[in-house]
Amino acid sequence: MEITRHDEDEVYEASRTGSVESLNRLIEKDPDILWRISLQTGKTGTPLHVSALHGHAEFTKALCTNNPKLAERVDADRRTPLHLASAEGHKETVEALLCVYADACLRYDENGRIPLHYAAMRGEVEVLQKLIDKNPDSIYVKVENKSKETVLHLCIKHNQLECLKMLTGKTGTPLHVSALHGHAEFTKALCTNNPKLAERVNADRRTPLHLASAEGHKETVEALLCVYADACLRYDENGRIPLHYAAMRGEVEVLQKLIDKNPDYNYMVINVKVENKSKETVLHLCIKHNQLECLKMLVERDDSNGEFLNSRAGCDGGVTILHLALMLRQIKTIRYLLSVDTIRAEAVGVNGMSLTMSDILEYNSVAREDFSRSLEIQQILMDAGLIRRENNENDNPNSAVAAAAVVVSPNPRRVEKKKKLHKRVAPSEKGSKPARWFLTKLMKWLRYPDDWVKDTRGLLMVVATVISTMTFQAVVNPPGGVWDHNDTNTTLGNITICSEGEVCIAGTAVLGYMRCGSTSGLKNMITIVSFSRNDPTRFEEKDAPAVV
Repeated sequence: MEITRHDEDEVYEASRTGSVESLNRLIEKDPDILWRISLQTGKTGTPLHVSALHGHAEFTKALCTNNPKLAERVDADRRTPLHLASAEGHKETVEALLCVYADACLRYDENGRIPLHYAAMRGEVEVLQKLIDKNPDSIYVKVENKSKETVLHLCIKHNQLECLKMLTGKTGTPLHVSALHGHAEFTKALCTNNPKLAERVNADRRTPLHLASAEGHKETVEALLCVYADACLRYDENGRIPLHYAAMRGEVEVLQKLIDKNPDYNYMVINVKVENKSKETVLHLCIKHNQLECLKMLVERDDSNGEFLNSRAGCDGGVTILHLALMLRQIKTIRYLLSVDTIRAEAVGVNGMSLTMSDILEYNSVAREDFSRSLEIQQILMDAGLIRRENNENDNPNSAVAAAAVVVSPNPRRVEKKKKLHKRVAPSEKGSKPARWFLTKLMKWLRYPDDWVKDTRGLLMVVATVISTMTFQAVVNPPGGVWDHNDTNTTLGNITICSEGEVCIAGTAVLGYMRCGSTSGLKNMITIVSFSRNDPTRFEEKDAPAVV
């Protein structure tokens, strides 16, 4: 069925007037009309573009309900319906469109602008707020053209003071925006005219130095440090200082500048821990985010005789950086840390759960794909003299399992703590750590082998064959006692079963029985066929390649 020009005009007219009744009538007449019209859009776009432009919220919801893909379509200027609704300030329509396709917040049109830019240019504060709440990152999106304007530039250019006030409350000061984008000269000009801007924080309590450090803008970091060096020790909402963000992002040069700015307290800056429950040091953050180069630079700068390098993070005694690297299976990091004398000397200790390195390795090696990596880590620990192979006459030296049979080098303190760990038989009284350990051991014990199908194949074949035979006989030869013709005169004692008003139709009494029997027989036949096939993807354990 092709769309006539009259039908198409009626849909667009309903979009202009917002008549939901007309839309429902047209959809009832042709359920696929919206899908076909969406493929024939011209300058005006889809009917959803027209509805969004005029701010018909209910009509917009009806269109999105019948065809959600309309929210993703663009018109001749590559604008989505959200662009139009945002520019016109239709906040209810914007809400409806965001519920269907929130990614439109970051869609560029032909002019390189996103919906947020149009809302700012038109002074639509409420729409601006809704767009930011849906996608906070849209504040930092620049116009994709030669000017590379930010939304703040657009507010000033179009004299939208209220929007500018609202945005600066979200993004902080203009210095925050400049620091985030790495405009070093602009940052210097702002600091020259108003040095106090470097002390201001945004909604997340971050200074401009936090943002510049996280993005790795080293020249901007230098300019900010010249104005307000104490920002190095300012915590944000997450309890982190600028040094932490530089380490997390792997910005080695920025990290160096933050440490070298003031030699009098650079040791203090390095030793600042994250102000939260984890109490992580900058070294823990480097390992957590796998930033080995930053870790090397910080370790080389340490002059605390190993106290800082072996500090712990987390509750219940915490973990050292070596424990953390072991838990995260970072082979290169483990190899490097064990090359540092002060770290290797303290490597025989236990973590906050009283687990040794060997225990941690076993505790985290549940997945089969971690097995080969665990073997490599164990070899590194053996080369460092921290663990040794257990002497056992029954061990096969060519076996991959024997390569993993290692024990911790004798240490009375660790052996005693390990015994205490295994004596924790009441996890509920000792806290969540023993409970988690007990649950892991229990799940490993209850886990059925991967080849359970092979073990039970014969039994399942016998059961399926017996059930199939029984159901086949029952369907072919149904039980007696059923009517073979329509009956209107049947009584049982004083009870009337069939009468003129309640006719007993032949065959209906056994249909339910036959359905159940047929279904059961079919399922068991499928089972028999499935188990009769040889699966070429399965192979015996002995045929698997040996682990080197």
